[in-house]
Amino acid sequence: MNLRAGLLCAVLLIQCAVPGWVIFDQEQTLRHGVEYRFQTEPVDPYDVFRGRYVALRFKAADLDLKGGPDIPSGSTVYVAVKPNAQGFAEIERYSLTPIAGDNVFRAKAQGGLGSKTVRLEFPFEEFFMDEKLAPKAEAAYREANRRDGAKPSWAVVRLRHGKAALVDLVIDGQPIRDYLRAHHQ
Repeated sequence: MNLRAGLLCAVLLIQCAVPGWVIFDQEQTLRHGVEYRFQTEPVDPYDVFRGRYVALRFKAADLDLKGGPDIPSGSTVYVAVKPNAQGFAEIERYSLTPIAGDNVFRAKAQGGLGSKTVRLEFPFEEFFMDEKLAPKAEAAYREANRRDGAKPSWAVVRLRHGKAALVDLVIDGQPIRDYLRAHHQ
């Protein structure tokens, strides 16, 4: 009986430790990760299990393959970013093998956009929000990303040891919640 109780305790401990480690690891990225701003593009998403979110699309996700290896659709791509002159993240280099650094994350190749361009799926393309705010945020995000010179928008993302954590969505220099309070009473 003591062996069974010991095994049960070990299983319970492991079941608590695994989600605890995942949460701890994400919190470490949020607290100590290097912050990058990713400029967004236009894309009423809803996830049955996680709720409403704003679907994000990034300008940096269109990868130009000039001078680099071809990337098969569906493959994992390791992406290193750096800030450009405007302060937005752009892809500095990419590889099909792991790259070390606090400016690196994994993306998924989604297929070619032309002879030498591929679209990457970033791991932070969904910004989850309160059920009531998400539709307003989605509308504000779409309005901000119109092609006729609308308001600048970007996602604040922290990177650390190959992990990425989405911190906030910013429209016209304001965090999304502040923007909604100011513009959508």
